[in-house]
Amino acid sequence: GEILPALVGAEIGAGKLRADLDPTLAVLSLIAMCVFPFVGHAIGGPVFGYELDEAFCERLIAHTQRLFFEGTQA
Repeated sequence: GEILPALVGAEIGAGKLRADLDPTLAVLSLIAMCVFPFVGHAIGGPVFGYELDEAFCERLIAHTQRLFFEGTQA
């Protein structure tokens, strides 16, 4: 359960990620960004106008990577 936060903590220690990040919350946020569009699709799909197709998944991956990694860089 602590493997991913430890990896994030190591990247913080190495100066690759922002020093003010909470490793546990950073991992939780990343997982939430990846999972929520699928878990919440019944409501979110119609409200935000997305379908769980290949094009959406590719956009989601690119968006999540950029948002997380650029937002956490040192």
